[in-house]
Amino acid sequence: MINIVVEQKAEITPHLLRLTMAGKGLAEFPADAKGGYIKLLFDNDKTSKPEMRTYTIRDIDHQTCTMAVDFVVHGDKGLASSWAQSCEIGSELTIRGPGPVKQANQQADWFFFVGDLSSLPAISVNLEALQEDAIGHALLLVESDSDIQTLDAPAGIDIEWLVLNNSIENHAKLMKQAVAAKAWLQGECAVWLAGEFEVVKMLKKYFRDDKSVKKLNAYYSSYWKQGLTEPDHKKEKQSL
Repeated sequence: MINIVVEQKAEITPHLLRLTMAGKGLAEFPADAKGGYIKLLFDNDKTSKPEMRTYTIRDIDHQTCTMAVDFVVHGDKGLASSWAQSCEIGSELTIRGPGPVKQANQQADWFFFVGDLSSLPAISVNLEALQEDAIGHALLLVESDSDIQTLDAPAGIDIEWLVLNNSIENHAKLMKQAVAAKAWLQGECAVWLAGEFEVVKMLKKYFRDDKSVKKLNAYYSSYWKQGLTEPDHKKEKQSL
C-alpha cells in the first residue's frame, strides 16, 4: 500500500475531474505503469475492511513521484466521485497497485476503440501508444457537448463523440447502431471496448459473433453498471 497526497485539482470537462497526487512510493511503480489501474482505499464505518474503487493511471512522472487520475463526476453520492469533488490540496489517500496495462494488440492491421468517460483515460493512453500510421475508429459516449475534448491520436484514427443524454437503457442499442455504421476496414481488427455493463455486453456479442474478431485481438471490460456499487458490479461482470 502507498500513501499519496493531493497536489492539484483540474476540471477537464464539467463531468471529468483530474487529480494530481504525489507520494514517494510512486517511484517504485514500473516504467510502463501509465494506463494501468490502481485501487483507492476508503475507510468503511461498517466493517474493518476499507472499501476499494478502481481507477486508471492517466499519467505518471517517476522523477517527481506524481500521478494523474481522472474521476467522472455527476454530483452524485458515489464514494470515489464524492471524495474527488470534496477533497482539498493536501488531502491524503491510500492506494494499492498498479495492475497491468490493458493495451490493444499493436500487431493488428487497424483498431476500433469504444467507451465512455469512465474508460476515456485508458482509451487515451491506448491512442497515445499507437504508431503514427495507425488507422481505425474511436467512438466515445459522453453526456454533453461540453465533455468533448482534444485527444492525442494518430491522424488515421477517426474519433467520433456520441452525445447521449437520454435514458441509459437506450445507450446499448444506440451505441451498437453507431458502431455498426462505421466502415469495417481491411485486415485484422483489434477491438478495445470498456464502459457500462449493458453496452459492453451487447457490443461484445456484436464484435465476436457478427464481425468474428479473434480473442487475441479483443479486450472487453465492464467498468460499471447502472445502479450498482463496485463490489456488486464485480459479481455481475463475471457473466460477461
